[in-house]
Amino acid sequence: MHRSGTSLLSGLLGHIGFEHSDRLMPANFANPAGFWEPAEVVNLNNRLLVHKQRYWADPKPPSFDTTPSVSEELMAQEATQLIGNEIERKQSLVLKDPRLSRLLPFWRPVLKQLELNTAAMISCRSPMETVASLQARDGLEVDHALALWVGHMIEAERGSRGMQRVLVTYGDLLDDPVRTLTQAADAARLTPKIEPTAAAAQLSSFADQGARHHRASASDIPRETFFGGLAAQMFELLNRDRGLDDWASFDDLANKWSTHWAKTSPGNGPSELAQGQAAWHHQRAAVLRQNPATIHQAFSAAEEATRRSPLVNQHHVLFAQIALAVGAPKIAIDAAQTALDLGADTFAAHATLSHAAARLGENHRALEAARECLRLSPEAAGMKQLLGDLLRRIEEADPLRVKRTIGKES
Repeated sequence: MHRSGTSLLSGLLGHIGFEHSDRLMPANFANPAGFWEPAEVVNLNNRLLVHKQRYWADPKPPSFDTTPSVSEELMAQEATQLIGNEIERKQSLVLKDPRLSRLLPFWRPVLKQLELNTAAMISCRSPMETVASLQARDGLEVDHALALWVGHMIEAERGSRGMQRVLVTYGDLLDDPVRTLTQAADAARLTPKIEPTAAAAQLSSFADQGARHHRASASDIPRETFFGGLAAQMFELLNRDRGLDDWASFDDLANKWSTHWAKTSPGNGPSELAQGQAAWHHQRAAVLRQNPATIHQAFSAAEEATRRSPLVNQHHVLFAQIALAVGAPKIAIDAAQTALDLGADTFAAHATLSHAAARLGENHRALEAARECLRLSPEAAGMKQLLGDLLRRIEEADPLRVKRTIGKES
């Protein structure tokens, strides 16, 4: 589940010799220590969710037919190649993405075809701590965030049956990473290259970076709501059955879950709960922008995300990038500037502003934004080239000003 300690767990596994992909999602403000997610796997999972008319924050379960569609078969081939290529370079691969909790019916046949020895580590955090983290990062309402927690835990438990698996709690990882990883590896029948006791200092140092910003207990869950009641029951069951052996009790909760969606949101389409969220439109935009044929649909979706959550800077950054891609640099400038005003001191925001301003001939504004990019990423070759181009443009218009500017910088 998102915001439940999956990044902490994945990073700690790296310190005891398990290997990550060479192409990971970059760290950002939401996870400064890194996500530890293979970028290509995340991209594939997002496309699969959109194909299923879902996105990461739609709690409604995706439907998996007995016979996969042609698109799913092509994605399965892509997944097989992705993991096959990784395994050629790695002896023990950590495959981490919270979306996997919901997509195991797709991934397990892929892993089986590759004849890999696999184990599942399911990260669990107190529901209301997860809710608080999702509220801070994504602005989700309590009931929506609780529904996501319930759905991920139900689908992770059911989807991992028959695998070597272990439940790992966020609190245990923070309190005693050495003992927790030792027990988790034993339960999953995995052999670390480095014994956790031998890496105790590194594990403790890394765990300290995941210090709790939110604290909550089972008593804080609003049991009077449907999703709150299910979350309380699931959390109690997980604490009671750390071995995930009481399938009958888990099935009872899963049946309540599926019955709810069959009544409130029949069919395979997205839930109304999801469609009302800016994050739904953001995710659609992020996927649609990858295809030139759907870039204008991506523009509309990104614009809708900014309309629904105007104070979330991520939405404005994406809208700015897509606006620039469709040839609307003025809109891109306005969106990028809004994102910066909202605190998005990111390479993407400054780069989009720089390119859009340069396209409109606002060279000095573009220059300042390019400098901000190089402050954040000094080795960005593309921005170095743009910076040089902008200086040449400005010099042609005002040679003395450029000389004064360069003199100050030197």
